[in-house]
This record gives sequence, structure tokens and C-alpha cells, in this order.
Amino acid sequence: MFDYYMSEQINKGKSLIHKIDPRVKIYFVIVYTILCIISTKPIPLIVCGVVAAAAVILSGVSIVRFFKSSTVLILFSLFFVTGAIFALMSHYRLGLSIFFSGVFIVLMFETVTFSTRPEDMLSGFHQGFHLPAPAALKMLLIWEFLPIYSFEKTRVYKAMALRGADLYAGNVSDYVSSFPTVVSASARGAILKAKNIGEAIRLKCFDPNTERIVTHPIKYGRLDYGICIVTIVMLFLIILTQYFLT
Repeated sequence: MFDYYMSEQINKGKSLIHKIDPRVKIYFVIVYTILCIISTKPIPLIVCGVVAAAAVILSGVSIVRFFKSSTVLILFSLFFVTGAIFALMSHYRLGLSIFFSGVFIVLMFETVTFSTRPEDMLSGFHQGFHLPAPAALKMLLIWEFLPIYSFEKTRVYKAMALRGADLYAGNVSDYVSSFPTVVSASARGAILKAKNIGEAIRLKCFDPNTERIVTHPIKYGRLDYGICIVTIVMLFLIILTQYFLT
């Protein structure tokens, strides 16, 4: 099951994004998320959008893959509705910034997740934040929960379609009426699958000699230092254009 999930969720490529140290990826996503949240003006939002687009292109992950994820589409819709509510309240800039910032954050998060093996992400949490291995494993499962939920939700819809539910032929009533059941079933399945995947990763990384979870050592390379420079430049541009330039 773990191998099946891996083959479905992880894009096994050799792009620049794949080669980045997982610690750098985690740090970058955190900084990027904060910058997207504080960006309310056009230029900072454009910078965030360009960075997200560059990450998607360089990762080699097909953009179609994002739109096949029902969870990603639901998040996009949620940000759109939230932004529209603020726009209707005459807060047009805030509404647009909420929508675009949310979309960019989801794209960046999913790109990093799709291009990083869970074992590498475990090493990133363990060595990047100096967390004990069990705590790093819990952080990994929290990070991976959205893709796991999306994967499980797709399986639930396919199972319902095989049982005769008309979900793919434009029958809106069937789709809406089944939505609560799908959400609850997908959540239960995702929690169970997350536990099973966590156990699979624990057994895969378990060292019988020390009786502990051991992560493989990772080292920073030239590419990682380049990403750090890009992060500093992005941080400077966004703060400058957001707070100091009108």
C-alpha cells in the first residue's frame, strides 16, 4: 500500500526541485507562506506568483495533476469564495490578495510534496529542526495528510461510481447529496492510511542495532545555497514593495 501511494503521489523525477535538500524545501515553504500572507499589493503578489510558477515548471510536475486533485480544487474554491466575500464588502484588494495568496501557497506546498520522497522529508524534519525521530515522523504525517486525503477521496468517488452513483455525468444532485458521506469516509480512510504509512516508514527506517528510527544523512550543496540566495532576494523584494514603495 505504501508503494502504491508513493507511485500515485510522488513524481519520481530528477529536476532541480527534486535535488534540493528537504530541509531547504521546508524552510522555503514556511518563509514563502508568510510572505504570501503579508502580500496585499500587486507587485508582491506578482513576485509570489512568479516564484510559484517557476517551482511548478522546474519540478516537472504536470499542472494537470493539481487540477485532478479534488482537495486542491476545494481549497481553490474556498479561497475564491473568501476573497469574493471581502470583495463584496468593498475590500477589493484584500479579497484578491486572499485568493491569489491561497492559490500560490497551495501550489508551492503541493509542488514540494509531489517532488519529495517521504523518507527525505522525514530526514528534513529530523535534522533540520533537531526533532526526535518519532516527533519528526508525526510532523511528516501532518505534512502529507492533504495528499493522503486527496488520494483517499479519489478512491471513495471511484468506489461509489462503480456501485452505480452518477457522479461523472453532470448529475449535480447525486454529487451534492453524496458529498458529506464522501468527506467523512475520506477523512476516516485518510487517518487510517496515514497511520499505516507512518508505520511503514518507521519500519523502513528502523535500525535493529540501536532500536531507533534512523534517518539518512543529508548535506547542503551548491543548489541549496542558491535557493537560499533566491529566498533572500524574494524576501527583500516583497518587503520593499509591500511596505516601502507605494
